Amino acid sequence: MTPTTDIPEVIELIEDSGIKRVPVVEGGKLVGILSRQDILHAMGRATAKRRVKVSDLALRERLQTKLNAQPWSAGLIINFIVEKGRVELFGLVESPDQRDAIRVLAENTPDVRSVKDLVGVSTRTLAYT
Repeated sequence: MTPTTDIPEVIELIEDSGIKRVPVVEGGKLVGILSRQDILHAMGRATAKRRVKVSDLALRERLQTKLNAQPWSAGLIINFIVEKGRVELFGLVESPDQRDAIRVLAENTPDVRSVKDLVGVSTRTLAYT
């Protein structure tokens, strides 16, 4: 290949021939080697750059929507504070299982970087309407 060869053409060459590296030649001289790993790394970086970062407000709304969709969350008052993808959970629940479920829900939400669980457990039945 040459330095101006299109990447899709290089990928096709690598796939069709089963080779792992392609020499880059310019003016009859070897100027480099391009590996499959080089291509994969470049594609991964390009994909990461194109990924739209979600705002903290949008992430908070997504968390609240996910919580509200859970049948066991009716009547709970949980507050999500989100800053740079880091989530702090506040509120009061009826059981440790509910607290754990809320934490897991937050941890498994895309774009959440970390979760700090500050939710309390009440021994009394909660009834918010």
